Amino acid sequence: DALEGALAVGADIGLLGIDLAARRRNRANGRIVGADTELRVAIDQSFGNCPKYIRPRLPHAAERAIVPGAGVFVPPREDHLGTIAASDTFFIASGHRGRGERSSFGMDASHRGGEPGFVDVVGPRLLRVPDYAGNKHFNTLGNVVMDPRVGLLFVDFDSGAMLQVAATATLVTVAGVVGRYAGAERVLELGIDRVVQPLETLPLRWTDPERAAA
Repeated sequence: DALEGALAVGADIGLLGIDLAARRRNRANGRIVGADTELRVAIDQSFGNCPKYIRPRLPHAAERAIVPGAGVFVPPREDHLGTIAASDTFFIASGHRGRGERSSFGMDASHRGGEPGFVDVVGPRLLRVPDYAGNKHFNTLGNVVMDPRVGLLFVDFDSGAMLQVAATATLVTVAGVVGRYAGAERVLELGIDRVVQPLETLPLRWTDPERAAA
């Protein structure tokens, strides 16, 4: 797991609470103040986001399972890129910290969603994600300008398997690139550094009610 060893007292942390069934989400950023038998976080910022781009899904408990072929991959495998290309949801972690203390320092976790294929797999190590009009907070994009290192999480909601992607982000505003994506205001370009596929699945699965009804 990419977080192994990172959850230490004093570390910045960004949390995202999301209820896919109700299409509700809340972000909370702070610092870890306890990491012995449980994780305790002192919250510095907490705010909600609108439900736009959240695809409704109904959760249910399931047994953890072993993921065949789990490990660390540089570059990603073809099936990893296929999973990414078919996704309608991913999560992105970003952050930055300079000298001293400022309210803008710290980590952030955010949700991104769209129709399957909204993550454009441009090449074996390059992704592009169009950015549309949103809440105008620019938490993720502001962090990227200061520190391009990001973490991406893709969840297979049917199997509970995950892909954790370490990437280097670039904010692209060149008309020739942005114009390829109808309605986009800018494009987030993501260079893949490595992919981690955890050994075990999550203990949850999610049903897409729209797909089930069809």
